[in-house]
Amino acid sequence: CYYLGGLEESATGILGELSKPLSWSLPADKICEKLKKKDAQICDLRF
Repeated sequence: CYYLGGLEESATGILGELSKPLSWSLPADKICEKLKKKDAQICDLRF
């Protein structure tokens, strides 16, 4: 949650921009491509 903006003290506020495309079933690589412009580290996250 910290890396995606899910907490008040998070480093970024990208959670909303990540969750909408996910709800539309957009492929992860396309989401990563779009969000990379705002936060280059977003594509490095792994679960």
